[in-house]
Amino acid sequence: MQFHINNVPVSKDDYDTHLQNRKKRNKIIVLVVSTIIVGIFGFYFGVIALVKNSDAYRKAEEEIFKNKQVLDITSGIRSISFGNGSVEIEGEKGDAEFFIEVEGVKKDIDVYIHLKKNKKGWEADIIDIDNT
Repeated sequence: MQFHINNVPVSKDDYDTHLQNRKKRNKIIVLVVSTIIVGIFGFYFGVIALVKNSDAYRKAEEEIFKNKQVLDITSGIRSISFGNGSVEIEGEKGDAEFFIEVEGVKKDIDVYIHLKKNKKGWEADIIDIDNT
């Protein structure tokens, strides 16, 4: 039996070596791609954890839980989930905005909340409720 690599006749030993090298290369490619994917997910979830543990996000949650309009529309809050958002801080001043999903007892809503930071801390200046 004759073996070929790229239509070139080769010995069985050369063919076997070629297959082993190919398997090694494929394993390396899978390892590198897997590492990149894990790194991307780790970075993404790490950033989310940082934002959710910020004082600004905690203040946003507090404002949503005590907002009369939110409570009236939902008939009570079961849970809230971070949609997305950002926090920017420079010295004593800051800006934050979040899109938060609120699971209510009777109705689920989406809430946009914008906060500003001053010497006293974070204060909500915009709360926009989408209850459609």
